[in-house]
Amino acid sequence: MLREKYERKALKCLRASEMIADVDERKEMLEIAQAWLKLAEHVRVWQEDGVANVSPLPAGAGTRV
Repeated sequence: MLREKYERKALKCLRASEMIADVDERKEMLEIAQAWLKLAEHVRVWQEDGVANVSPLPAGAGTRV
């Protein structure tokens, strides 16, 4: 359920990026979408492997690219 929520947020960002004319702003929105997808993937692994085998956040979480 949490994974799907993050995937929906990524899709919203992707769709929003299509409406942005400024190239730099569009790039930022796509980076946000990518971050949501990384979180969704992290949750998938977390759920499949169990919480003991995975750190709470992916490496680099919370840092800007």
